[in-house]
Amino acid sequence: RTANDKKGGHLAVRVADSQLILREAAQCPDDDEAAFQDISKHRYFNTNNLWIDLEALRALLDANGGVVPLPMIKNKKTVDPKDDASTKVFQLETAMGAAIECFKGAAAVVVPRTRFAPVKKCNDLLLLRSDAYVVTADAIPVLASGVSAAPQVS
Repeated sequence: RTANDKKGGHLAVRVADSQLILREAAQCPDDDEAAFQDISKHRYFNTNNLWIDLEALRALLDANGGVVPLPMIKNKKTVDPKDDASTKVFQLETAMGAAIECFKGAAAVVVPRTRFAPVKKCNDLLLLRSDAYVVTADAIPVLASGVSAAPQVS
């Protein structure tokens, strides 16, 4: 994770059972936000790539009535996201990456930032299209020569 990623979800280990889990910002209490965004404490985030043992998935589905028991995420929103004064609502969702907590012994694969350039916001795309990156002959965006880390765009 970099400073650009601090508001996104991250991987953590649940204290109760040492299980790897995905924590999303909406699941974080307001008074824990600074710790949640601490990229030195929570160094890895969800890239939305899942590699699942299909036999383990079948067993999970069979044990749960054909459903992956993902935790519900309650996001505080407003009807008009551009107007903080508009009617407040809750968006209920699940995150497929949270399935990691359903598989005992699940692990994360660490992918270096040189091989992964996330695009979650328009600024991320602008950065990727800037001269901070070049596209290799095999169509992989990589940091340009002389650029040691992706610049932060705010």
